[in-house]
Amino acid sequence: MVVLWKLWTHDKMKLANLQPSQATFVSVIAACGHKGHVEKGCRLFESMDLYGMEPSPDIYGCLVDMFSRNGYLEDAKQIIESLPYPAWPAILRSLLSGCRMYGNRELGEWAAKKLLQLVPHNDAAHALLFKVYSELGNWEDAAKIRREMAERGLRKDPGHSWIEAW
Repeated sequence: MVVLWKLWTHDKMKLANLQPSQATFVSVIAACGHKGHVEKGCRLFESMDLYGMEPSPDIYGCLVDMFSRNGYLEDAKQIIESLPYPAWPAILRSLLSGCRMYGNRELGEWAAKKLLQLVPHNDAAHALLFKVYSELGNWEDAAKIRREMAERGLRKDPGHSWIEAW
């Protein structure tokens, strides 16, 4: 990934006679999101035109994830609303997760509603919306989500991990 960072500018790529692929853009935009380099990620996304490339769903997913994990929730929503194809569960979960991290109830409800329209029995949508409510101290709505989950027969299995000795 460091090599991509050092090589990545349009001029340097041209000088090296390198043509980025969709996978290159996915990797570098995802790295921007994880490092908090939102402006750089946006510039990279916009530079796809220079290479005559159309963004793939994976690239849009990385863009929404980058915005969501860094608190640019309205920008993430705008990307989702302007997608050239229907939104899919993972992209909505990214936004919903960002809403949980940044305490945005309104967008969290919007993302959860869209996600539940696509996959009505999705425990992740309910669990994330529960966390949005509970982390904002809205225990009444959090309890309502838990009741809805119980009524639908959904339950969020607790996470677990283990270590294996060699």
